Amino acid sequence: MPKPTVIVWMSRHAPLESQTIALEKLFPGHQLIIEKRPFSSAEQIYKRFQDVGGDEMVIVAPWSVMRQLIRLGVKPIYAEMKPTNAADAESVVVAGRSKKRRYYKFVGFSYCTDVTLKLEPIPIPGRAAPGRQTVLLDSDGSTKSIIK
Repeated sequence: MPKPTVIVWMSRHAPLESQTIALEKLFPGHQLIIEKRPFSSAEQIYKRFQDVGGDEMVIVAPWSVMRQLIRLGVKPIYAEMKPTNAADAESVVVAGRSKKRRYYKFVGFSYCTDVTLKLEPIPIPGRAAPGRQTVLLDSDGSTKSIIK
């Protein structure tokens, strides 16, 4: 019998029922390891992933961390959520001092294979606007190149 796919769930939040159903469809008979401990770097995440023998990783992390994980050879799985109304929501986020509630519904999983940052300069009134540009960043966050 083949070894089940080991999926490491890196998030403070447990998976939603719809997410566990989707994972089972994508990876039948998988083993799910939930890792809720906070992390301080992509390297720490990668080490924890390797320590448990992970095959796939679902992660909620800043884009800069996702970019570093990709550079380390991981294809993180991104859980796409879309804004919705309270009646259809599967997840509620309470944010800010106003405790404003935002409602979300799970859409699906995708591999994250690239993270880019596109910038558009803010035109100064009375001057011609420069063209659009894309800034590529190194893993340390410094500018690698600017494509105009």
